[in-house]
Amino acid sequence: MKLITLMSTLFALSMVFIGCNSGISKDIYATAQKQVTDTSQKVGELQTSFDQAKSELDSTRQSLSKTQQQLADAQNFAQKVQGDLNATKQVVEDTQKKLDASTKLAADLKAKLDLITLPTPIAHDPVKVSAGLGQFALASIPITVSAFDEVRGEIICANPPCDAYIQDPAGKNIQDFGRVTQSNFSFTAPADGRYSFVIRNPFSSGSSYSLTYTVYTPYKRQ
Repeated sequence: MKLITLMSTLFALSMVFIGCNSGISKDIYATAQKQVTDTSQKVGELQTSFDQAKSELDSTRQSLSKTQQQLADAQNFAQKVQGDLNATKQVVEDTQKKLDASTKLAADLKAKLDLITLPTPIAHDPVKVSAGLGQFALASIPITVSAFDEVRGEIICANPPCDAYIQDPAGKNIQDFGRVTQSNFSFTAPADGRYSFVIRNPFSSGSSYSLTYTVYTPYKRQ
C-alpha cells in the first residue's frame, strides 16, 4: 500500500513538472491533477480498509489463541477430574476390601464366641434312609430344619458310585459332593425350610445307597 501511495505522489510530481515545462493547457492539467487526487483518496481508503482488516485478523487470531488456551485448560481440568475419580474409586475399592475383611473377622469372632457361650447342641434322633437306585435314577430325600440347625451325616453308594448334592428350599445347590462311594458331610441351614439331599445314579447299571444323618439344634428355642 505504501508503494501505491509513493507511485501516486511521483505521478503527481511528474504532471506538475510536465505542466510547467511543456505548456499543457490548464484544463488538461487540472483534469490530471483531479485524477491524481481521486487516486490518492482511493489509495487512502484502501489503506484504511486494509488496516481495519488487519486489525480484525489480529483480533481473530487473539480470540482463537484464547479459545485454544481455554480448550487446553478444559482438557487439563478434565484429566485432573478423571485422575481424582480414579483415586476415589481406588479408595472406595480399598475401603470395601477392608470392610469385607472386617465383616469376615466379625463373623469368625462371633462363631468362636458362640462356641464358647452356647450350650452343647441338642441332637435329634438319627435318621437312616436306604434304597435301591435304578439306572440313571434319582432320589431326593427331604430334610426339614430350622435356621442355624446343623445336619451331620454319611452317604454310602454301592458299586457303581453315585452323584450326591444338597439343595436349599429354593432348589439351589449349596453343597456338591461330586461322585462318591462314601462321604461324610455337614451343613448349617441359613434359614428355616425344607432342604433336599439328592442322590443320582449316572450309570446304566443299578445301584443302591444308604443315607444316615442327625440334626443338631445349637440352642433351646423358646
